[in-house]
Amino acid sequence: MTTKYFNVKQGITTGNITLDAASGNITGIANLTAVGTAVAGFFSGDGGLLSNIAGANVAGQVGNALVAGTVYSSAQPNITSVGTLDSLGVTGNVTAGNVSATGDVSGATLTGTLTTAAQPNITSVGNLTSLTVGNATSNVTISDGNITATGTLTANNFSGNFSGNFNGAVGAPVLTHKSFLTVMATYLQVQLSLLTLLVIY
Repeated sequence: MTTKYFNVKQGITTGNITLDAASGNITGIANLTAVGTAVAGFFSGDGGLLSNIAGANVAGQVGNALVAGTVYSSAQPNITSVGTLDSLGVTGNVTAGNVSATGDVSGATLTGTLTTAAQPNITSVGNLTSLTVGNATSNVTISDGNITATGTLTANNFSGNFSGNFNGAVGAPVLTHKSFLTVMATYLQVQLSLLTLLVIY
């Protein structure tokens, strides 16, 4: 029978092919080939051999182990890890547990605690509420400038020029063997000069 259109009211079975009148489903066929366009409300089954499906026509969640291409939605809350990035630009704030970098970390404002003790590039700080410098085996050296204190400046020893009010005991200078000989030589020279004057007069 050859016809362009036909209606099936009670269903039809021919060979292994069944056309159900109630559901409109065709069963029992291995492959269905159409030279034109196959139109249906739904296609159900394995779509592994389908190709050239426009992305705009795909709706819902697509599960796949590998998705290739560009993700156009900017917000991706489900992405929790990425590979190694060549560069990263962030316009907002970055909150992280730890930041490790082999190069420099720069910013207009860095907030937190520096855990590296030596900071040779820091040349000035604000007003410190307290400052502890040195230990039992180290000294504090100020190469340029003065130490000015509005309160009390306390140390076991002071060396150098002093100006201002002093409260405490002033110890005698410690003379080394060399300095003692120098003082004695000066003293003897003075005595000899006095004797010379007495002899002359």
